[in-house]
Amino acid sequence: MQLDLNGRRAVVTGASLGIGAATVRLLSDMGAEVEFCARNKDAVEELISHQLASGNPIHGHVADMAERASVESFLSQVSTRAVSYTHLTLPTKA
Repeated sequence: MQLDLNGRRAVVTGASLGIGAATVRLLSDMGAEVEFCARNKDAVEELISHQLASGNPIHGHVADMAERASVESFLSQVSTRAVSYTHLTLPTKA
């Protein structure tokens, strides 16, 4: 699937690995500016490095969506840069 997301913004939570990390890469490759969070600092840094390959801005944050204070901090950081967002991915725990 290939969409033109140039000029669009996306927010992805749960991007430590798997589907979340793949979603960040895919959205960036399609042209979106991506804001994401993951619980693991190394995962955040690895995904931010994908920006070099895609050329599109990727903003990563260490956050745990199971902790209210962490969620509020993440959303506060996202909202300082955002006007509007195109996608919101909220993975559920299995």
